[in-house]
Amino acid sequence: MHKIKVYDIEIEVESKPIKNMHLSVYPPDARVHISMPDYLTDEDAKSFVLQKLEWLRTQIDEVLAQPRQTKRQFVSGESHYLFGQRYQLIVEELPHYVNSMELKGNKNLYVR
Repeated sequence: MHKIKVYDIEIEVESKPIKNMHLSVYPPDARVHISMPDYLTDEDAKSFVLQKLEWLRTQIDEVLAQPRQTKRQFVSGESHYLFGQRYQLIVEELPHYVNSMELKGNKNLYVR
């Protein structure tokens, strides 16, 4: 995998045995990736990106505008997601060196 630049957009290029080009924008930092058939060149990729430039800029703006989860401190009272469910974290310090995690009820996640 290597990178190309089209205007101010840096794009990861991956060549592989596929039939069509695929252009994607990934959160959280709006990383742009293009997968293309291995018989095409970087010039073909640049041409494809230029055709999709307006769509690409819109996607980048949307990804960057998405709200992100705040940085976690792992203290009691924070909410965390586990297997798609939201739990309130309860941190308990124990005198010995045993690490454990336990779900109690529908809402609490105990970490020792």
